[in-house]
Amino acid sequence: YNQLGWYQLRVNVDFHKHWGWHVDYNQRYEQIGKDLFQKLFRTGIIYKYNEVLQFHTGYVWVENQSYGDFPMDTQGFRFNEHRIYQSAYFQHKTGHLEVRHRVVAEQRWLERKLTNGQDKAEQYNFANRARYQLRFQYSFRKSLLVRKYPFIAAYDEVLVSFGKSIKNKNFDQNRIGFLAGYRFSKSSQIEL
Repeated sequence: YNQLGWYQLRVNVDFHKHWGWHVDYNQRYEQIGKDLFQKLFRTGIIYKYNEVLQFHTGYVWVENQSYGDFPMDTQGFRFNEHRIYQSAYFQHKTGHLEVRHRVVAEQRWLERKLTNGQDKAEQYNFANRARYQLRFQYSFRKSLLVRKYPFIAAYDEVLVSFGKSIKNKNFDQNRIGFLAGYRFSKSSQIEL
């Protein structure tokens, strides 16, 4: 059990009816805001097939530091991760309830710093990861035409790693979230 604070700024820019660009930056802290353990930068291209289905592909850079009671085997060093990803988003709405599905495939290169006396060597291990997220969002608005409204959301995301470098542990993480938010316009909202 770890108390983590995840802070993210996310921007999507549409430059065509079907095409867009995505960028987000994350800082993640242990003990809500005390010890920075991860920085994450993600960018990619968005293809919107229609209002219900869209696809993303792109690149992610992550800088990690071990944290928690069961840290990754990094000997206390910061380490980088590079990944490319492909994802599909599907959503459907029923009245005030919106249901979103996200499926992601990630190809990851995880840096490992090896120590041999005083010398430090770097090595990258390759791994695949599959992710699935189911998210429910309920809006509190009097009419579906209203553009500004509060909402609540809940999600569950399961992450499974696989490949030659993954030994004895395929299950990676299960992320569960409960959110409260406010939508200011079609293009901006805040979540806590």
